[in-house]
Amino acid sequence: MSWTHKDSSELYVSHRWKKFRSDYIKKNKPTSCEACSKPVNGNDLTLDHSIPLTKSGGEGAFDIANIVVLCRSCNSRKNNRLALRTNYSNTRLVSL
Repeated sequence: MSWTHKDSSELYVSHRWKKFRSDYIKKNKPTSCEACSKPVNGNDLTLDHSIPLTKSGGEGAFDIANIVVLCRSCNSRKNNRLALRTNYSNTRLVSL
């Protein structure tokens, strides 16, 4: 089954995702965006999937190895593309 934007929308309002997000933030205590280094907190802090769920068929939705902390601006800029994790201070975006 292919993963759609609708599937992602449903995931992000699910109890399971909200608990995962809360637990991740409590455990890791992120303070800055992994792309631009801007301080993040509250509504500006987003958890992003390095490999978009639409590209992986939903695999890795709850895999912490696939999660990066981004500010809302960087998350919007990345959109549904793959961000190469080799050098987040100079983020490179590619479309698959």
